[in-house]
Amino acid sequence: MNVQEKMKKLNIQPVNEKVYLQHLRQWELLGQDMSEQKYYKMYGDTPMFYSDDYLNKHSIDALLKDNKRSREMLNPTLIAKLLSKCDAWWFRFRYMKQ
Repeated sequence: MNVQEKMKKLNIQPVNEKVYLQHLRQWELLGQDMSEQKYYKMYGDTPMFYSDDYLNKHSIDALLKDNKRSREMLNPTLIAKLLSKCDAWWFRFRYMKQ
């Protein structure tokens, strides 16, 4: 499977000027070499960057598995968000009150 077919299945887009200025340029100013990162996918406000080598090296099954893991990690469900808020509230109520 070539890169274009993998891009369609994973909904990956080529890096455009807007994404470059908002995200990649900051990494380059910090000294990171981001010239190989040609594709990206947004998870909420967080971009995940991909290179040609990465897409060619990995099978579509491995890429879909990584995509699912990234989506769960970077885009938590409403229940997960509420549970994290409840934990913080419970901690504050229990330990900060004393």
